[in-house]
Amino acid sequence: MATISRSSTTIRKANFADLCLLIFCALLWGSAFMMMKIAVVEVPPLTVATGRVFVGAIALLGYTLIRGRRFPTDLHTWCLLFTVGILGSGIPFFLITWSEQVIDSGMAAILMSTSPIFALLFAHFFTSDDKFTWYKLIGIVMGFCGVVIVIGVDVFYGLGDNLVPQLATILASFCYVMTGVIIRKIHNVKPDMLVACSLLMACVLMVPMSLVIDQPWTLWYGGEIPGTGALAAIVYLGIIPTAFAFYLRARIMVTVGYTYFSMVGYLVPVFGVIFGALFLDEVVGIQVLIALSLILCGIGIAQLKPGNIE
Repeated sequence: MATISRSSTTIRKANFADLCLLIFCALLWGSAFMMMKIAVVEVPPLTVATGRVFVGAIALLGYTLIRGRRFPTDLHTWCLLFTVGILGSGIPFFLITWSEQVIDSGMAAILMSTSPIFALLFAHFFTSDDKFTWYKLIGIVMGFCGVVIVIGVDVFYGLGDNLVPQLATILASFCYVMTGVIIRKIHNVKPDMLVACSLLMACVLMVPMSLVIDQPWTLWYGGEIPGTGALAAIVYLGIIPTAFAFYLRARIMVTVGYTYFSMVGYLVPVFGVIFGALFLDEVVGIQVLIALSLILCGIGIAQLKPGNIE
């Protein structure tokens, strides 16, 4: 496992293994939306987000300590980790969970798909090796078209309704992109320890907020005890799409760049539809296969560099 160091800040061209990891992350995050829907029925959104971060932090800290990892020792790194924890998990987890009480998953997927656009701009201005190219723009446009094919153009008719939750979802997308830029500024920290510490830092703020605002103990003493389904969903959210998937995210973005990784936002809705077919008896049409092909082609085109095509 490579260390995230100053020498590793230069990104390389993505290979087939990187694509497989990208698809795998999309699969994990695609399942998260379904689990959030299950959890938020019985548990307040802030507590769902806090539980997710807390479980993820405990799971990943246990893993890193067993492997003999060392905590960072300088204040600057811890400040960056705190920022990553709040922007990369605390704020977006709450915003997405809260907004999904009001807006449907299709609209949420469309709004979250703005992240590659943000990533293209931020990577160009805040990194030295992930600059704008027309190939990246074409790839991003193709990916967005793929998402529209999956969700359907009818979803745009609801754009502007429930404006605050919709803006909250876009803000969550923006936070994820900002996190990607900051992660590439953290040096000499193993990817698993980076994610573990950032989740731990998020807990420092989120646990007190949940205790003060939601008072989750009242769920037990108030007679409305969350079922095992909701609690299992929170545990799943913490271990799989948080601890494990965020670890993969950290590894991918420091080697192939955040613009490339942000394309995962286009794959997530596809897997959301597939999970709906598997577990909710929803029908998967030919448009899903067309969209997936378009998104994968877009990812490939985004990797081209000037001079690759005559």
